[in-house]
Amino acid sequence: MELQIVIAGLGGEGIILMTKILAEGVFQHGYPVITTETHGMAMRGGSVISQLKIGDFLSPMIRYGHADLLIATSEREVERNLLYLKKGGRTFIDSPSVGPHSIDAKGIAYQLGSPQDANLILLGYVVAKLEGFNARIFEETVVSLSNHRSAELKLEGFRRGVQRGITQTREKEKEDD
Repeated sequence: MELQIVIAGLGGEGIILMTKILAEGVFQHGYPVITTETHGMAMRGGSVISQLKIGDFLSPMIRYGHADLLIATSEREVERNLLYLKKGGRTFIDSPSVGPHSIDAKGIAYQLGSPQDANLILLGYVVAKLEGFNARIFEETVVSLSNHRSAELKLEGFRRGVQRGITQTREKEKEDD
């Protein structure tokens, strides 16, 4: 498997944690993985871009037009980073707008009383949409990389994202039949 993924958001939205969980979960599935990150501003609210490559790659940097997936915490981050996406690539976005690859992660996080965990809801959604990955392995990674006090809420958020991804995929399959 070879996959190039760009994760984009703002400082304080948990982009680095998302990357660590995704990388560790992929590694636990037996795939080689390398990552890198770029901080636009070293403060909360500055642009943060993380790049993750799954497969036999030598460099962690993704060239413009080569990313298979763009995971973004907002529509604005999609606009800023769309140039990374290759033709035919997929975008996963945290957005209240209904779309084939969108989830209202922030809305779900607020319902859970844990707005800081929108990133994990988005990540769970993405994991559910990708083929060849077992969400339970990622759940273990969420717990192992979380603060003991917040692990249960983070895990619940991740699971909500997975469930939404599964539900959306099933609905799409029914429409296609």
